[in-house]
Amino acid sequence: MSDANDKPAAARSRTALARLRYGGIHLQEDRDARRGPGPRRWRCMLRLKLPCGRLDAERYLGLIEVAAWFTPTGDLRLTGGRNVELHGIDPADVPAAIAALRRAGLALGCDASGLEYNVSGPVPRAGNARLQVAAGLAERLCDKLYPTPDSSLPARVAACLDDPDAAADLPAHPPRKFTVGVALPEDNSGDLLGQDLGLLLDRDHDGIWYASVYAGGGMSLYRGYADSFATPAMLLGRVPLSAAEATVDAAVALVRDAVDPTDARRCRLKYLLAERGGTWVRRRLREYVDLGVAGDGPRPALKSPDLRGISRGDDGRHSLCVAVPGGRLAAANPGRGIAEAVTALRPDLALTPDQNLLLTGLDAPALGRARRLLARHGAAPPDPAAEPVHAVTCTGPPHCRRALCESQRALAGLTAELERVLAETGRAGAALDLRLAACPIGCVRPYSAEIGVVGVRRGRYDVFLGGDAGQGRLGDLYVSRIRPEDIVPALRPLLLDWARRGGANEGFGAYYRRRFHRRPRARRLTGEFPAPAVSRVLADILETTDTGDAPN
Repeated sequence: MSDANDKPAAARSRTALARLRYGGIHLQEDRDARRGPGPRRWRCMLRLKLPCGRLDAERYLGLIEVAAWFTPTGDLRLTGGRNVELHGIDPADVPAAIAALRRAGLALGCDASGLEYNVSGPVPRAGNARLQVAAGLAERLCDKLYPTPDSSLPARVAACLDDPDAAADLPAHPPRKFTVGVALPEDNSGDLLGQDLGLLLDRDHDGIWYASVYAGGGMSLYRGYADSFATPAMLLGRVPLSAAEATVDAAVALVRDAVDPTDARRCRLKYLLAERGGTWVRRRLREYVDLGVAGDGPRPALKSPDLRGISRGDDGRHSLCVAVPGGRLAAANPGRGIAEAVTALRPDLALTPDQNLLLTGLDAPALGRARRLLARHGAAPPDPAAEPVHAVTCTGPPHCRRALCESQRALAGLTAELERVLAETGRAGAALDLRLAACPIGCVRPYSAEIGVVGVRRGRYDVFLGGDAGQGRLGDLYVSRIRPEDIVPALRPLLLDWARRGGANEGFGAYYRRRFHRRPRARRLTGEFPAPAVSRVLADILETTDTGDAPN
């Protein structure tokens, strides 16, 4: 291997660079170091695939040991897809890091046939029988679709860092992504409508479980392309629960057969639906599985439970949530406290979709001891009342090569400013959903957030308002290309108006939709964004107060 500061062989070959992703390896450049003198510093990120975001105590302790050995800081990065990333690994150390992860029972990489899967579902809480049904289905799908720790593919792909032809038998394009969401009406923490395929589980009038099948969701897009769009999934039909796994197999087979894998921008199920239509997709799926017509009536309202704090299951055992701001689990705090609690108590762990960490299966004495161990290192369960801004962000610079603006490092300042305004308005106890993305691709789904902030050029952001991820509702573009220091001042009039005219239990997103969204809501948000709505919204706020505008 050449000097780690030189560009690895894989970066000199577009084909080999694409192949790295088959092993869960992503080439990075330390962009902070780029600004200084000297050669560029090339590093690698390894993305671990955790089935349903779950870890037992032994695998967690093995994971933090690998991070301590091979990453510069020992930190972990928790993703919104409930996986873990290790950033900043020296390319020369990648084979050893992969071997260490394999010994720890941890998997990375994807399906060698060309699909990278991500399965999301409810975070199971002890004693809840309905959640266990949904979580059980999600775990079976992970067992079928996810890579296993004993896979030799990541090590073979790692050889591409020295020899671009080492994995010549793999396709020359990056793996296609296929996401699956499993949800219940009362728990849509898996973001059912933002996935390629969604399975909404429930019982019919006879008490028999079934799955409503949704397809074609995706909350990412490419700015500047009219044929790129974000959209919620559409309902295709209904199958018995026993046929749910076969339905996933059918959708995967359809994607393999009908989607062009070399078109990186459009190799998703949502574009196939847009081009061929729902009738064609239903007909093709029925070649594989008996996809019945969905029952009459509207889709049930979906709820996304707040997993922060401490929850108690029906069996009396507890789950303790540990706050991980921005998804960066620092080795010192709260990492050291978590490590001590896991070593002493051996709980299971679960990653949440909002980038926090749950310690599960704790009885009352273990819960008390876990809280004391965490408090010793300044870590505590997040308090929804004390932390009204519920924020999710991507990693951004210096690690992500696509990042246009700061995200993770800008989150704390933006959150603090919003909390000050909320305290001023008297809404400090209200929950506010904020998603901050460093580029328009929007890995953290900012386009469906109550407040979505998207980096579009260096030092400039677009702001979207009024989305609802749980209901698959897209937001409006409120202001475009705004400087970071101007974001909260631009939102302040709206937040003040929300305090004055919003209902007592009305969230900010619902308030915005009721007050300012006057045109039929678009099902898609394309890469060619409409004109921002800020001037009209501010004009409405400055009108004479309408005392009859607030809901009962």
